[in-house]
This record gives sequence, C-alpha cells and structure tokens, in this order.
Amino acid sequence: MVGRMMMDFGITVNQLNACLCSIPLFEENITALKLAQSAGAMNFILSDANHHYISTILEHHNISSSFIQVVTNLSHIEDEEAATIASSDDADTQLVSSRLRISPHQPADSPHSCALCPPNLCKGNVLDKWREQYLFHQVVYIGDGGGDFCPALRLCSSDTVLCRQDYPLHKKCVAAKTEQSQHQLAASVVQWLSGNDILASFQDMFKSSSR
Repeated sequence: MVGRMMMDFGITVNQLNACLCSIPLFEENITALKLAQSAGAMNFILSDANHHYISTILEHHNISSSFIQVVTNLSHIEDEEAATIASSDDADTQLVSSRLRISPHQPADSPHSCALCPPNLCKGNVLDKWREQYLFHQVVYIGDGGGDFCPALRLCSSDTVLCRQDYPLHKKCVAAKTEQSQHQLAASVVQWLSGNDILASFQDMFKSSSR
C-alpha cells in the first residue's frame, strides 16, 4: 500500500531505490556481519519490511551473499499503462509507469495462530522452521520492534537476544524477565544503542572462533 501511494504521488521506482540506498547503515554492523560469517555462523534476515527494500539495500552494500535466507513480505515491480499520447508521426504512444506492489508473507486465506504477531508475519514460526532445518547450536537474535518479541520467547537459555535500548523489544524483554510476567524469556538479553555495541558483542561471542 505504501509503495502504491508513493507512485500515486509521482515517486518513481528509481527515486525510491535512490532513497533506500541513502539510508545510513552502521559500518560496524557490516564488520560484525563479516566477523560472524568468517567464524562459520549462518546469517539470516527476518523482517517485517519487504523483499524490494531489503534486496536493494543489500545489493547496494554488496552484502547479499552474506545471508543464507531472507524472509519478509513479498514484493514485485508491476508496469502499468499511465497514459496514451499522440506522437509526432500521428501514432499513439503509450506511457508506462512502474509500481511497487507489496503483499503479506502470510496469505490472508491461511492465517497463523500466533496472538503476539501481526497477521502478515509470525517471526517465531519462521525461526522455529529455521531451527528445525539448520539445527542451530546457538542463536543470536538482533531486533528492536515489538514483532521481534515472539521469536525472542522461542530462544533457549544458550541463546542471546540483542535488543535496541528503549525500543519495544527491549521493554518487552525486560518485562518478561520479571517474576510477574506471563511470558518466560530464557535467552540472555543484551541491549545495544549503536553499531559499536553490536560489534563489541560479536567480537566477544566469536573471539574463540577467530583465534
């Protein structure tokens, strides 16, 4: 819907892509990503954004190959006839515009049953499938939004959730560690503010693997 509205206001796909590529990215995050990869870790993206946004940003920073899999909402570029005008040789010429179409990862006719997640995606279900498929020994989950709380609850005591300080995930995880909480969070909770914090955590986690 957002992509369609932007195109209705005259924003082209190329302009959208240029904006996506201009979004600041912590350089320390890229360093941390490569550190994890060199240590033999498998990197995944589980996002409530969409494939077009994510793939555009990953390709711009040349890190697409660093991820095993990306799960997010679906998207595609669709060409539409915008107008028909008369050309100089009296033949009608069609102008074509491109629109970004976004659809939910979870089909509306096959809803998930998770009460913690929005209808379009249950990140916890995806994490469970990855865990069954790849047999992870340990999971390090980085997030900030409320939609990251469900997968955080599915982590084990040997896992770690890196929460952006004072964002919804951090607040929910802190609350889940109290005795009064109805949710049980087994994973260790580490808060972060910047790419430096994430890199420092990764350096500590993977220091034995880099020796």
